[in-house]
Amino acid sequence: MSIITYVLSLAASAVSLGLSSFGVYSLLLETGNMAPIPAIEALF
Repeated sequence: MSIITYVLSLAASAVSLGLSSFGVYSLLLETGNMAPIPAIEALF
């Protein structure tokens, strides 16, 4: 039971991290500021 809970929490955190990074990436694309994008890609 604890393993299932751990896997679910890990998947939820991965999805939330992906959504937040995608939101920042799309926000930078919308503003047209292309300079910080390679720096953000280097972090991931």
